[in-house]
Amino acid sequence: MAYHLKQRGVKAVYYHGQLDLFERNNNATTWLEGRSDVMCVTNAFGMGIDKRDVRFVIHHSMPKSNEEYFQEAGRAGRDGSSSSCILLFRFQDRGKLLKHISEIEDDAHKLNAKKRLDEITKYCVDNKCRKQSMLNYFGQTSQTGLCQMCDVCLNSLDSSTSQDVTSHAMDLINCIIEILGVLAKVSPKCIIKVYRGHRTKDIVEKGLHTLPSFGKGKAIFKNDKGAFKLIHVLIAMGFLSENLHNAKDANMTPFITVEDHSDLSNGIRTIV
Repeated sequence: MAYHLKQRGVKAVYYHGQLDLFERNNNATTWLEGRSDVMCVTNAFGMGIDKRDVRFVIHHSMPKSNEEYFQEAGRAGRDGSSSSCILLFRFQDRGKLLKHISEIEDDAHKLNAKKRLDEITKYCVDNKCRKQSMLNYFGQTSQTGLCQMCDVCLNSLDSSTSQDVTSHAMDLINCIIEILGVLAKVSPKCIIKVYRGHRTKDIVEKGLHTLPSFGKGKAIFKNDKGAFKLIHVLIAMGFLSENLHNAKDANMTPFITVEDHSDLSNGIRTIV
């Protein structure tokens, strides 16, 4: 990353755990003294760094937890001036972190890591004020209401353009339940094939094209991307779960199970 930035005329240095001590210290000093505008780092660039005039913190991919994100993003704007914290998120990055979690041997530690990952995933896909979401996670409330500064607040859609997709979510959940009546484990990709009506060889061989829900989502979404996003939202809301394979399993794609969704089916909660 630092190389690409320098190729574009940006003064950038980098820091990671595999660098020798001299180079790490030299790069850190260069940045701290203002001779470099950007520091590209891994989380090895940790506690104790206090540069007051950091104007932005950009996460190239999602962190492991809200705690990690809060601590790292908090390095921006310590002088009180306006600063930006940007998290570049795509759901596929969660899969990489799940793979690392699957390699944790202690079950309690593994469960806690998965729970923390679920919380930061919810933060990323949620359509609520980022400040309020983070404060709520830490058991606090905002004294000033919506922040009117985050992407959600600035880009919020009015009610006339919002679409309630609760019924489509229930159709998708019922589709998964039908598939699990045939298969012991089901991947997100398999779910989309059935829900969107893709009559591929593997779907036909398993007889999944005969399920009542086959193709039910074909006319709902323009492409598979929209259906995948609905799965992601259902996972973030706790109506679906991604389950980890054994770390030694060659197939590391998480499989999906259905959780309690009575609040959704009873109309207590909705998806907009």
